[in-house]
Amino acid sequence: MGEQRCPACQGELVDGVIISGTMWSDSPARFVPARFLNDRSLFGRYRKEIPTAARACKRCGLIVFFVNPGMLEELMREEE
Repeated sequence: MGEQRCPACQGELVDGVIISGTMWSDSPARFVPARFLNDRSLFGRYRKEIPTAARACKRCGLIVFFVNPGMLEELMREEE
């Protein structure tokens, strides 16, 4: 597979993570499919969530999130 390019401007993408909240966390951001937003477990964590990866464009600054498509497909299939 070739080098990944920005979908907006075709610039070079740089791998990274998104840090959110007020405290540092070494866990990656999580993706929750919209139909599972009310499916919370204890401590406010979602039961149906998938780790994400992020890339930012060096040219225009666009940030793109990625999830493992196999994990997403399996999660959606479990709920059918």
